[in-house]
Amino acid sequence: MYKVQKNNYSKRICTLLYNLDLFAQEVQLRINKNDKFFTPLGIIMSLILITLSLILAINNIIDVVQKTNPSVVSSDQQDQETPNFLLLPNNFTFVISVNKFTLDNIYGLDTLFSLQFTYCFRKRDPETRKISQECQNYSMNPCEDRNFQAQFQKTYFQQFNKSNIYCINHDEWTANPFSIKGSAASNEFKYLKFNLLVCQNKTNNNTCYPKDYIQANMTGGLLVYYVQDQLLDLKQPEQFFVPAIRQGSAIFSQKAQKTIVAYHKTIYVETDVGLFIEDFQEKNSFQSFLEKESSDVVDTNKLIEYVYQLDPRQTFYDRSYPKIQDIIGTIGGLWQALYFTISILIMPFVQGFMELCLINKFFNFSYKADAIYDDCSISQNRSHLFSPPQSKSTIKKSFTNQKLQVDKITDTSQIAKFLRERKHLLKLNLSDLCGFMLGSQKKQRKQFEYSQNKIQQKLDITFILSKLFEIDKLKMVLFNDNQLKLFNYFPKPCVSDALILSQDNSLLENQEQKIEFSYLLKEEITHEMKVQEAYKAYKKIKKLHNKDQLDQKIINHLDQDLKNLFDSLIEIDLSKASCDICEAQILDESKYQHIITTYKTHEKPQIKQSS
Repeated sequence: MYKVQKNNYSKRICTLLYNLDLFAQEVQLRINKNDKFFTPLGIIMSLILITLSLILAINNIIDVVQKTNPSVVSSDQQDQETPNFLLLPNNFTFVISVNKFTLDNIYGLDTLFSLQFTYCFRKRDPETRKISQECQNYSMNPCEDRNFQAQFQKTYFQQFNKSNIYCINHDEWTANPFSIKGSAASNEFKYLKFNLLVCQNKTNNNTCYPKDYIQANMTGGLLVYYVQDQLLDLKQPEQFFVPAIRQGSAIFSQKAQKTIVAYHKTIYVETDVGLFIEDFQEKNSFQSFLEKESSDVVDTNKLIEYVYQLDPRQTFYDRSYPKIQDIIGTIGGLWQALYFTISILIMPFVQGFMELCLINKFFNFSYKADAIYDDCSISQNRSHLFSPPQSKSTIKKSFTNQKLQVDKITDTSQIAKFLRERKHLLKLNLSDLCGFMLGSQKKQRKQFEYSQNKIQQKLDITFILSKLFEIDKLKMVLFNDNQLKLFNYFPKPCVSDALILSQDNSLLENQEQKIEFSYLLKEEITHEMKVQEAYKAYKKIKKLHNKDQLDQKIINHLDQDLKNLFDSLIEIDLSKASCDICEAQILDESKYQHIITTYKTHEKPQIKQSS
């Protein structure tokens, strides 16, 4: 009892392991010696599907290599603390121009007006909340070529008259570079400030015109400023921050002081550059966000104040490129979608062609005109082949032609060709199958459906099982007990490596002639060989004087065309044999006449001499 339970447990465990095998291969049947049924339509659509998938794969691989089409996700947040951006002559631009309302330049630096550029750093102690601020002034002069070091600066200002625009003093800037950081609420706040002032004489500067002259000649105007900005091109894999120059303008007047505050938000770009796993790279910069302008009516020398600072607003961009596994998934998804769509369209036709192949394998089809033609052709062939010879002279004249005809007909390839031509197949094309679906071609459709139903009935699993049971019953009837015990122990074919690798094919052919190979190789012989063997077997059975009942039943169930052909060939063989006998007799008679004639020609001179 314990042993039985142990065996049951082991069987259950084995069954569980078998069910877990994801790579178990299902048994497949074959059709026409192939694992699948192939059609030209299926091959064409498969090539189209493969081509589309390859095009998609190539495009995705190009996108991965060139990195031109990233997926971007953006988000905004606010943080008072920002990175520190160092501003140098090659990455920052600040240029101004003072003009009249007619857009003509006002020439009067340090005579009519003054320019002041200031960098301030305000610091708050987080513990004591004490604030300290330091500022440094930079002078502004007419621009020179050395003020524009970057290529985008040179390109933008190449058409300008540089004596009419003003830049930060290059030497002072290079000696003391400045930066921007934080916001007004940050512990560390760095910002830039520019002032357009009415010129005033000081102890170290006495070049200004009198105040009345300045008020009369500089009542108002237009300040044009060119400041640094950033464009964002996220399609670029590396240089996605594109430096640019933004132009702005403001009207000034001595009766009012105008203040412009330019806010710039911080931009973070995080890029995943990994092909298989995540690999992030981060870069940051700033971009113009907002400008606020205000005016105050005060009596002051300050005309315009322009403040350049950062804003607490921050924008984050997360970029990612398709990974290899994503490409495979995309291609697989497209493949499944296209395959599903194409399958819906062509599967009815492929199924129809497969069923047509099976139908033509097991059925012949006839029509009224074909039946009349078949009967006439058979009778004509028989009358032509078996017309009796009229005399010995006609036999001799037609003997050569008749022999050629017999040799041609008895050739097995010609016999097989004749039998193939006698078959009437149901020939359908794609348009015919479409017509079936639309309800046209009723005759062929009924023939097709009738044959299809007959084959489907034979493919019923209950029918197949019943036939298997019938085979077992037939074995019980035909064999006795001893034969049944020996039946399953026929030798299996032995495939020798020496014969397979041998260059002499005759050795392998001799091996295949053995009895254990015979039942495996029956279906591998050619159609001509099958016809030849069938003709020999038919000829032997016909020669039997006492045919048993089974032989007679087999002959009665043979194809009528095949029986007519075999009977004709037997009669041809008999006529050929009789022709050979007649030819031998004619040759013997001609030899006898030749001997007699020769004897007589030699005998006549001897008679004359004796007389």
